[in-house]
Amino acid sequence: MSEKKINFSNYRLFSTNTHTGNPSEEVSLELYFYEYYRLNKHRFPEDYEYIPVFWRAYDYAKRAFFAPEGLQEKLDSLDSTKKYFTVSSCFSDMPAKLPKRTKVFSAANNFEGYDVVPIPLATYQHDKPTGQLKKVRCSFIGLNHTHPCREMMFKKLRENSDFVFFIRNRKKLFDIASHKMKYSPEEYKEYIVSICQSEFVLCPRGIGPTSQRLYEVMEIGAVPIYIYDEPFLPYQNSVDWDKLAIMIHESEIGSLPSVVERKSREEIIQYRKEYERLRDSHFTRNAICDYILKQLHSVEPE
Repeated sequence: MSEKKINFSNYRLFSTNTHTGNPSEEVSLELYFYEYYRLNKHRFPEDYEYIPVFWRAYDYAKRAFFAPEGLQEKLDSLDSTKKYFTVSSCFSDMPAKLPKRTKVFSAANNFEGYDVVPIPLATYQHDKPTGQLKKVRCSFIGLNHTHPCREMMFKKLRENSDFVFFIRNRKKLFDIASHKMKYSPEEYKEYIVSICQSEFVLCPRGIGPTSQRLYEVMEIGAVPIYIYDEPFLPYQNSVDWDKLAIMIHESEIGSLPSVVERKSREEIIQYRKEYERLRDSHFTRNAICDYILKQLHSVEPE
């Protein structure tokens, strides 16, 4: 008798991206991979079973008290002797307990207790306005209190004329019904223009250990400054992140003005060239899906 397949269709929730008002972001990373998996299922190793839950949308729904019930019971009923994998772009803690032998391809958090393989929190290409001049040395637009390092960043850099801050109002943006931050198309445009006009953009960690801004900034055309406490980056064995971004531990935020001041135009160009060299092979959503497939077939993660 064949084993009954557990149906996770109720937990493949759709959710727009919470960081921008970009309509193209309505297709989450989890949904994109799900469609990739459906088309390429025959290429995946048979000893791994996919848990097709859209974790980020499910987490929002759970926090807003309208998530479908029964997910944990379904997960608990899975055969504990088998190997599983899932894909997550959830910033907060994993909203359900997974089987012990689950490999988590995570774009946003290093879930303790699981075999986590970091992947990029990459987005689609943004609609960039033309003719924007680099008027600002370094900028930040967003919330400044989702992690202590953001508060420290604002406190130490706000008086420096090389750093321009546009602090968003959490109470104004937070939607209680969906438990999400919602940005209007106008706010999205303001965000994109600010990056286009900046040579460097501060990308501090927030609720999770990484920042979606890190990948957005590279795609839009500025140099990211990743501020971290514990770095959470993909491709550690194949990508030199110091060639893509300025890496700053939270304890070194005070050194940023001199670090930024020393960067020449030639160095900025080299950062951009390195991203362009790696973009198609590492930072598109299809490249990420290919990477997941490759990792499931390999013994050691790259």
